[in-house]
Amino acid sequence: MGEFSAFKPKYTSGAIELTCPNSELNLKKEEQVVNINSLGVNFYFDKSVKLMLNLNNANNREKESVTNGKSYALRMQYSF
Repeated sequence: MGEFSAFKPKYTSGAIELTCPNSELNLKKEEQVVNINSLGVNFYFDKSVKLMLNLNNANNREKESVTNGKSYALRMQYSF
């Protein structure tokens, strides 16, 4: 069977990864649609430590109104 393994940077100075995930939540009964667009940068220090910075933009369309929101997220992950 297949196996998952950790990301290993090619160079000792680390690696950069750009991300751009998008998602949508559609609640038909409530006539509400939420779109979330994200733009992110991940920096891998080594195979165990990753720093993640994301900008999130959310649009909530509910019947006749639209609400927008933005957020920033900074996270660090240690895998052992």
